Amino acid sequence: MLIHFYKMQSLGNDFVIIEQNQQLNNTAFNTEFFKKISNRNYGIGCDLIAIYKINKIENNTAFVYASFFNSDGSQAEICGNATRCIGLLMQRIKNCSQTIIQVDNSEYKVHIKNATTYLTWSTKTKISKFDLSVIKEITNTNNIVDAYKVSVGNPHLVLFVKTMPTLEEIKNTGEIIEKHSVFPNRTNVEFAVLRQDNSIDLRVFERGVGLTLGCGSGAMATAVSTKKFKISENVDHISIHQLGGNIEIKFLTDETFIQKAKAEYIFSGDIEIDELYFSSALMKETEQQNCNKNSSKITIYTDGACSGNPGPGGWGAILISNDNKISELSGNEVNTTNNKMELTAVIKALESVSSEQEIEIFTESQYVKEGITNWIKKWVKNNWKNSEKKEVKNKELWEQLLKLSANRKITWKWVRGHNGDTFNEKVDALARNECSKLPL
Repeated sequence: MLIHFYKMQSLGNDFVIIEQNQQLNNTAFNTEFFKKISNRNYGIGCDLIAIYKINKIENNTAFVYASFFNSDGSQAEICGNATRCIGLLMQRIKNCSQTIIQVDNSEYKVHIKNATTYLTWSTKTKISKFDLSVIKEITNTNNIVDAYKVSVGNPHLVLFVKTMPTLEEIKNTGEIIEKHSVFPNRTNVEFAVLRQDNSIDLRVFERGVGLTLGCGSGAMATAVSTKKFKISENVDHISIHQLGGNIEIKFLTDETFIQKAKAEYIFSGDIEIDELYFSSALMKETEQQNCNKNSSKITIYTDGACSGNPGPGGWGAILISNDNKISELSGNEVNTTNNKMELTAVIKALESVSSEQEIEIFTESQYVKEGITNWIKKWVKNNWKNSEKKEVKNKELWEQLLKLSANRKITWKWVRGHNGDTFNEKVDALARNECSKLPL
């Protein structure tokens, strides 16, 4: 079977872009397919694969749905450079000067002017200072000045350093940080040096890919850190220099940015795929997923903590599978409340497990247990008003939890805090540790 593809690049970050309607056997492309295509010796070779589908073309604008897959086969939430390349591709093959690209529930607008791509990026960013002592313990270096944990749709750890490490040092350090237990969903890692002219030198180790010549979301995460903490004087317009070229970032608002950078069509072609091999690989992959889904039961302990209430807070969760494998999740927020952290812990835990599994959740929060098993029915019936006819607090979090709980077999159990329960004590320590990473 022949698969048609386009090879494109931006900032040396290269992509294979494929239209979705070429799926094998009318099923989704699978992990083995992505690994094969991205391999530089046995496939086409790229940092990332973009799958796109044109929904419509209207008023010289292409409306496109896209998804992204790293060279290791894992899915990426967003890729700024690939998004701009898709915009350039729509100009080339459909003569559209503007493209609206939907990635899950977010939209990105790309327009082309004088062979330069402009990406309007509107997203709710999350950023917090990361405990330097933790990073220094992981990396065993004193070269790091500041560390910031940033989400711009995907996770990043931005490290401002005194001097730029060698590429080998970046590769070695990036590999350690990306998969460290403090990042349960893994993370992209940026190394940034502020220049005298207030521009930034940047090197990026991408999650699921490795060291790349350029990274659009990495540049965005670095720019957001720079603006939020006023690291550079030019906080509304930042130039970022990467190995593959320069990217300009302009802030329109705190949540809307424009990326300006070059993108390039390289070539297109067809690659012959052994359909039987990939169908077999997909079958094995599906069987494994079904096996994981059908694993009988998972036990979850959750807890939240807050200093000041409101103030800096942390949450933690411990997941215990039916074969006694234990995993931990945790995170923090700069300005929050104890109740929000208790709810967030449960939400994050449920997001990480299959909807097919039987779940037993232990919480020391009567607010969470009574809320989800009792009060929430009345809140929904009364249009999210409590018994005093006032708006229910933390409504958005309760809505998330209600949605995640729907059609699932969940047993909710209350456990008394600080009463000798081993896992409750551990999850309490996780939450408090996350809380302590933030400044008061």
